[in-house]
Amino acid sequence: MSNTLHDVPGDHVDQIPIESVAAATATGYVSQWTAPFDCYVQTVKLAFSVAITGADTETKHYNLDDNDISTELANTDFVSGTDAAAGTVSAFYAPTDPGKSLAAGDSLYLEVEKVGSTSLLFPRGNMIVRYRGR
Repeated sequence: MSNTLHDVPGDHVDQIPIESVAAATATGYVSQWTAPFDCYVQTVKLAFSVAITGADTETKHYNLDDNDISTELANTDFVSGTDAAAGTVSAFYAPTDPGKSLAAGDSLYLEVEKVGSTSLLFPRGNMIVRYRGR
């Protein structure tokens, strides 16, 4: 009998690239993580290659959408005073224990929502998902 990733006890961590988004780019999905087996998602964190400075009228929001894309699980609205430092990992989604239950093949989607006509340039980065088998 062979072991699989699911058989390894404890937490697993995946880093998924986040695409850079030009200022004029319309709302859309920039990253996706797919559960490799039935699991509980314990945290999702974000890290960016360049600092982001929030603005009130011309900005972008990050939204984490559930597998069916109809439920927003978390969001960060980069309004004035909401910033992200370059290279710093920041908490984005942390459901209550034991975590968000996903079946093998279910996905989480990271959406960048454009706000305003010119918006902001958003840098590339990583979405870091910590999960455990169920």
